[in-house]
Amino acid sequence: MAVFLYALLFAIVFSATTSEGAVSQWCVADPQAPDYFLQSALDWVCSSGGADCNSIQPNQACYEPQNLVAHASVAFNSYWQKYKKQGASCYFNSAAFVTENNPSKGNCVYNFIVSSPSSPATNPNFPVYNSSIPGGIPNVGFGPYFSIGTSLPSSSLSLAFLVSLSVATLMLT
Repeated sequence: MAVFLYALLFAIVFSATTSEGAVSQWCVADPQAPDYFLQSALDWVCSSGGADCNSIQPNQACYEPQNLVAHASVAFNSYWQKYKKQGASCYFNSAAFVTENNPSKGNCVYNFIVSSPSSPATNPNFPVYNSSIPGGIPNVGFGPYFSIGTSLPSSSLSLAFLVSLSVATLMLT
């Protein structure tokens, strides 16, 4: 009986994504990344990377807070949303990561394109960030879409933990 209950709860947890397995995700700057990584990637996405950086200009919706992490997050997300279906990842020399928590605040709205993590790349021709890290270590640039821990919404992961804990408790009693 416990095995059946566990299997049923497991199936419910893993069906908690949005329609057809799609998830809402945003690319944001890592606040722990060194400033020179953030600034280098920000300069690139706003110049030759194809990101829309108008909203982080003075007197625009995402100008405040006026700090590097906030501005890089808006720009990184703009780039990633534009090119993720073509195979771009949210990497930027480990200066960014994918989140399922909407970073929008007030009038600063982070756009997103709902996509399936398993959807194939449709066009490998997109701008690629490929600089060198200070000290001569080459940046590996962008690879195919891959984000650790983002195949399920974070709420599903919390639910999976609670279900596992409940089942373990039931099995011990």
